[in-house]
Amino acid sequence: MMASRWMLKATISRYRWIRGSRYKSSLHPPWRERVAMVDEAVRMLERFENQPPLLAGSGHKWIATPSSIDPSVLSNLQAKMTIKERPSATEGMDRLLRDIVEPAARLSTDDTAPGYMAYIPSGGIFHSAVADLIASALNRYVTINEAAPALAAIEHECIAWLCREVVGWENNKSSGGVLTSGGSIANVLAIHMARENTIESEQIPFATLYISEQAHYCLAQAGRFVGLQPKHIRSVRSDRATLQMDTAALEHLIQEDLAKGLIPIAVCATAGTTNSGSCDDVEACAAICAKYG
Repeated sequence: MMASRWMLKATISRYRWIRGSRYKSSLHPPWRERVAMVDEAVRMLERFENQPPLLAGSGHKWIATPSSIDPSVLSNLQAKMTIKERPSATEGMDRLLRDIVEPAARLSTDDTAPGYMAYIPSGGIFHSAVADLIASALNRYVTINEAAPALAAIEHECIAWLCREVVGWENNKSSGGVLTSGGSIANVLAIHMARENTIESEQIPFATLYISEQAHYCLAQAGRFVGLQPKHIRSVRSDRATLQMDTAALEHLIQEDLAKGLIPIAVCATAGTTNSGSCDDVEACAAICAKYG
């Protein structure tokens, strides 16, 4: 009993010490300094708004090539970015933004420009950027409901909305998931779940995965990441006219693997490939999975 009281007093004392010293730390500047940092960042964004960078790299030329930029410009910028000694905690935000962040951003493709149509990350939404700022500044722990139940509910509701409105599952009470940082991690989770729901651990050497030859490389990478043998990750040929996965070739590969005693665990159909935007016949792929599943 005495030990429990001592531990409680020690915990309370530590909490009071942390709370009292929080704003004395250089890592936790006073509120006015934090506001000034945000204001400085807004001023930098305003400069980009009034003087946007060139749309270099949008399919016709790259930025970091000798023909498009003086190599000394990059080397001088990289020299500024080299950490030769521990940065000062009082180093001005304005200098960092003007001397390093802004020049580096101007030597990049303008992915948020309306005319930019290359690659997946184009067209950033400013609302999301502000939401990221708020989420990072608050830094609430939402991995478990008990820590932040109302905030964790936002993720649950968002996923339920996606299942209902985007996918079209009217009765989606059994659906669920988590929001990820991007498609690569989402594919890792999906293939991991396919492995967990299909085979036991000792069967992993016999597991096979099927992806289109047009699919993004992260799918094969995800297969290897969850333990599949590279030789058992099948590349299914695509139709020459539509660039969709050839479902007849898919079924033939599955039949061959079953005859060898292998275990198909998943077919990865792509709804919009990186190369051409073509969409595999998801329903036909699902029918084949149901036939041999």
